[in-house]
Amino acid sequence: MNYGSFIIKLVEEPKQVFVINNISFVEIRVKFPQRRKKKIGSVFRILVWGDFVDEFIQYYQTNDFLIIEGHIHILVDSNLYKNIERQVIISVRRIYPFCLKII
Repeated sequence: MNYGSFIIKLVEEPKQVFVINNISFVEIRVKFPQRRKKKIGSVFRILVWGDFVDEFIQYYQTNDFLIIEGHIHILVDSNLYKNIERQVIISVRRIYPFCLKII
């Protein structure tokens, strides 16, 4: 099963998106907090559905730290196998606020 827990940092402001039948979700870019200065490809997207959408938009903003639990999806887009691009998406099932102080 592709289920995990992660500590993340929000990279951009959460924005609510509506799709068919007034189903709403939040799609936002996040990254793993790191103490190292190296840039590793740690930016990915999370999807927040259902009851969490309103709370997420109301309480969380850029540079907040959260603990999330959810299902991991990896999308692979290949152009004739020359450039393989992988996108990690996590469908969030639980959200916990987290305070992290990095010195």
